[in-house]
Amino acid sequence: MLTCTCHCGAVIWTYQNEPKSVTVCNCSIHASTRVRWIYGTEQEDVHGNGAARAYVRAYQGALELHHSLVCGKTISCRSAQPKTKGKTAIAVNFRLADAQDDVIGYPIRHFDGRHACKEQPGDHRTAKEIWF
Repeated sequence: MLTCTCHCGAVIWTYQNEPKSVTVCNCSIHASTRVRWIYGTEQEDVHGNGAARAYVRAYQGALELHHSLVCGKTISCRSAQPKTKGKTAIAVNFRLADAQDDVIGYPIRHFDGRHACKEQPGDHRTAKEIWF
């Protein structure tokens, strides 16, 4: 299990499964906040708790970007509406992982959210190589 905590500790997310990859998106919001995402399904393998607010981005399907009410850190990004079988896809900010040294070897998945809104070819780097 992986635990992600905002800077002040007001919001905590747990990720039950082993991530397959870490996603880097170049859209204007994700690039400016420098988040690294791991994906899951809300209330199945991703569980959150704490005081957060959402900014709803209505572009090619509404997304909710959740931030800590106390410190303002970007915590998660989720579908505004449930998808298949009533399940809600969610991404958790991997940069907030409590055990970073143990998990930064995951492969990077590149997503072009600025121009094409699609996955890009990988370059065989790991999360450790682009951490900073």
